Amino acid sequence: MLGFYVHPDGYGQERTEAALRFWRLAADPPVSRRPPAPLAWPRHDPLRLGLMLWALDLQRAGMSRREIARIMLGVEPGADWAESDARSWVRRLLRDAEKLIAGGYRDLLRPLKRRQGRS
Repeated sequence: MLGFYVHPDGYGQERTEAALRFWRLAADPPVSRRPPAPLAWPRHDPLRLGLMLWALDLQRAGMSRREIARIMLGVEPGADWAESDARSWVRRLLRDAEKLIAGGYRDLLRPLKRRQGRS
């Protein structure tokens, strides 16, 4: 006998539905030779993911956001640093990297349908 354990968290319903779909497919496989339609997985920019982790590594090595911008963008931040696009870009990279390592990496494995309403 085959059984499933579904962890009772916010994704329990999706996991239960996936387990039931698997169970039905295993019990009565389709006769068609065509593969099933793929799920709509989210698109992730590998370059941005790499930049996020690079920025975080630089910050954890003791560099300031200004130094991170200088290294990653190849330009010296000017006097308008407080309102610059470079500062905003570095802040967003670091914020998103922190989210990613604080558990957000799991979102990389979830279908797009579930992630659309979440931030």
